[in-house]
Amino acid sequence: MKIFAICACVLGGACLLSVALGVVGLAMGGYAVCFIFGLAGLVVGALVGLVVGILTSK
Repeated sequence: MKIFAICACVLGGACLLSVALGVVGLAMGGYAVCFIFGLAGLVVGALVGLVVGILTSK
């Protein structure tokens, strides 16, 4: 069950941060900035989710 908790944290973090940064990027400079910010949010959110998942599943 530990692996499922970690995966849930990774997916949740990636989705939340991607959407949040995508909205900020759209407000700042249109679709290109939205896309770049969304991808960055996806990567950073996944990494943060991975760390949180590992720390909380012990």
